Amino acid sequence: MPIATAWHSKHQNILVYTFNYHWSWNDLYDQLLIGRKMMSQVNHDVFVIVDLTNSSIIPASSVRRLGDIADTRPQNTAKVFLVGNHYLMRTLYSVFQRIYPNLTDKYLLVSTLDDAIRTIDPIVPIAAHK
Repeated sequence: MPIATAWHSKHQNILVYTFNYHWSWNDLYDQLLIGRKMMSQVNHDVFVIVDLTNSSIIPASSVRRLGDIADTRPQNTAKVFLVGNHYLMRTLYSVFQRIYPNLTDKYLLVSTLDDAIRTIDPIVPIAAHK
């Protein structure tokens, strides 16, 4: 499966999209439908982690499509963490920040999944991760 979607814990406060190597926009849109349905079934804010660590590509038209996805995010999205430390990811995030400056407080780039969890920990008690 090119992209997997799952809750990080039984508390359903962190949703993780895990990208595996080659994926397409259709793969992402399919998983967004699943993830957004999951988010609609809880009555609290949800942190979203988009783990691109194992992604070997980012399909064309990325900035425009990511902007469209950001504009339609669920109301209960607390913050979105983009995980990836490769050059293309950093460049894409930099362009995203310039084009969508009003979204940069909701979308953060971190190097690892652990970095995202550590950033969330002060906001969501650590017991809620298990």
